[in-house]
Amino acid sequence: MGLFDDILDEINPFKKKFKIHGQFPDRPIIPGDPAENIKDALDPLKIMKRKIFGVSPNEAENKFSKGDHLYTQRTGYTHHGIYIGNGNVIHYLQDGILLDSLSTFSNGYNIDIKNSSKKYKRETIVERAYSRIGENSYNVIWKNCEQFSLWCRNGS
Repeated sequence: MGLFDDILDEINPFKKKFKIHGQFPDRPIIPGDPAENIKDALDPLKIMKRKIFGVSPNEAENKFSKGDHLYTQRTGYTHHGIYIGNGNVIHYLQDGILLDSLSTFSNGYNIDIKNSSKKYKRETIVERAYSRIGENSYNVIWKNCEQFSLWCRNGS
């Protein structure tokens, strides 16, 4: 067992083993702080805030704008994606970058807007998200859903 497995065991109470695709991503590594995502996802006050003030998938379509950086609570982490309109989100999973409904994206949890910096116009953010559909070089630490969403919005 390597260092990466030890870290996953610490942050993953269910001991689920993550499948990591490719050691060397075919796109530049997107900066981000995976530890910050984990701390945010495990903070009891932030979890409660998302449960109380987040938007249910049924209400979400009228609450979000194209290009919004969305996120939803999961067990031990938060999942991120880009809202593209018409009740759909583009997000990065272990299976690759996919277009899914808000309901599928949320996996039964409430959805919230992450106020990440935005360098591009909303239409450009959506175009950038579409341009990566089908990419499949996910890495839980270096190339994940939050980093994908940040790249779509601000290029870094």
